[in-house]
Amino acid sequence: MTENLKKAVLETGLTGVDFDYVKISVSYEFKQLYPATVLPTFTWMKICRKAGEDDFGISDRLLLILSMKAYNLLSLFNISAADVRDYI
Repeated sequence: MTENLKKAVLETGLTGVDFDYVKISVSYEFKQLYPATVLPTFTWMKICRKAGEDDFGISDRLLLILSMKAYNLLSLFNISAADVRDYI
């Protein structure tokens, strides 16, 4: 996740995640296709809780489950590629 989103998650007090360093690299092809693109700073979002207990959790089927509070925050950012479904 981006540093901006990490900051928003922390400021909102969402639970169920820890953050850590992640090394990001781009391929030669990426550099050729998008030479002017500057990627934002990323951080590793580690999901550390079970679904339904915190704002972020992993289900028994290994799906990322979000509370409505977490979803509402993430929807303020670019999540257009996410496959979002109701979790029952």
